[in-house]
Amino acid sequence: MLSRSRDLSLSGAPSDVAVQAPSLAGLRLVVSAIDLEQREHRGIAVYSKALLRTLSQAGAEVWLLTEFSADLQQVALRRLPRPTRSLLQAAQVLDALLCGRSARSERSLRRQLIQRLPLGQTLLRRWDSGRELCRQLFPRRRFPCAQQVKLTVHDLTDNPYLQHERLAYLEWVHGIISVPDVYVHSMRLAGQKSGPVAVLDLSSFDGFISTCPLNIKACGVSFALQTVHDLIPLEFYQTSDQPSIFARRLACCGDAARLFMSTSTASKFRWSIPSGCCPLEDVVVQPPSLHFPRPSPVPAAELSPLHPIAPAAKKRPSLRPFRYLLFNSSLEPRKNLVYALKAYRESGLARIGVPFCVTGSLKADVYSDEVRRLVQHDPHVILTDFIDESMRRDLFLNALALVSPSLVEGFGIPVLDAACLGLVVLASPSASHREIQVMHDFRTYVWLCDNLDSSQLAASMRLVVLQDRVNTLNPEERRRQRLHRYRDLQERIDQEFRRRVVRLIRAAMDVQGQSRPWTTEKTAQASGPA
Repeated sequence: MLSRSRDLSLSGAPSDVAVQAPSLAGLRLVVSAIDLEQREHRGIAVYSKALLRTLSQAGAEVWLLTEFSADLQQVALRRLPRPTRSLLQAAQVLDALLCGRSARSERSLRRQLIQRLPLGQTLLRRWDSGRELCRQLFPRRRFPCAQQVKLTVHDLTDNPYLQHERLAYLEWVHGIISVPDVYVHSMRLAGQKSGPVAVLDLSSFDGFISTCPLNIKACGVSFALQTVHDLIPLEFYQTSDQPSIFARRLACCGDAARLFMSTSTASKFRWSIPSGCCPLEDVVVQPPSLHFPRPSPVPAAELSPLHPIAPAAKKRPSLRPFRYLLFNSSLEPRKNLVYALKAYRESGLARIGVPFCVTGSLKADVYSDEVRRLVQHDPHVILTDFIDESMRRDLFLNALALVSPSLVEGFGIPVLDAACLGLVVLASPSASHREIQVMHDFRTYVWLCDNLDSSQLAASMRLVVLQDRVNTLNPEERRRQRLHRYRDLQERIDQEFRRRVVRLIRAAMDVQGQSRPWTTEKTAQASGPA
């Protein structure tokens, strides 16, 4: 049984971090892809990509579980040879993962004929709405192997989807399992009074790993591992998750091994959720999310100024390197952007040409409307909308400071990214931010600012600018230092993350007592103890 409390500080003896994780060679593992199906890859998606990479590097054969359908609607397509069908199905699922929504499906001949009839459109709409109502009232409880479509993507040659940055994580994926609406049905089951669990048959695999709490029980596997990032929907009502459904999802974690993203989350879970029959759990520090290409990018002097996309602006905005504040987060109430904007106005930095850059898409809700009202006549606040990974790397690498006054966090990946770069972070005093602050030398860079007084945050913003004036290094040298520091810390955290994840999987396999034979050659190469 693994220890229930872990010290998240990785600044201990180098020998502890350098221990090679034991091999997972010979194991076939299924990982949930619910967060990778979203339009924006944030938070949990960053963890999912790191987990896929870790499992693959440890020798496991990794499969993604998606609810995007691979069913071919047209009868003519379903009658094609199996290899041709598989290619079409893979394209359909990959396109959905790329776009963050279900791919367009061809209408069946039957629907096309009905649409041509008088009142055909009305009949089809009523049929579709009635079928959706039945699905809501009577969600599926079992998902047998016969209803799953398995697609091997590891052997795809010169596939156009594998060249998209958004799908770069498929490098670590052997195949995809398509189970239409499996996550939707599991959520609906969690919302019922009895709270039944969706049962997913994965008999041909060794283990199932969820990247967030799911109301799904995998049968036929040797172990199940659930990841718990936070308990925010139970603590803060202004979220999109329904508290009752989220509580049922957390309760389902009690019977599986558990992986927590922070010590504070682990403590909250033990206090509020029954532990169930599985005692195995551990706390990990998820790896930093920025991945800078090698060789190093073009020096900052040649990239100045930066031009992020800002559809709300009348003209294309520009950002001078080391001359702007950055807010990198989804735009929702708990991220406290309105408070950060208030502090920025109080700081007076706009008068000396230090803009405030906000990444993230505005939503159709009251909070986003308030943000629009605050910034619509302020040319010094730049809303970039959605940005790709390349622009996000450049914004972090060239920022003067990161502002993160979140009311509550499961961990705080942007804060970790900034501290690894050596970028000053003006963060809220949440428990997760305090955990990051005590790692390595992060006290120098993570400044905790009270959320009860905006003048304190405003003063910290001004202090960052004043301290930066005494920096004599040119932009190119500052970037070089940040890159060197980031890569060094990223490697250390990656190694520790891999060691803990693999160790927990091995422990879960041993407890179940159903471990399949290991690949002898690769197992012998593992120098670290289980």
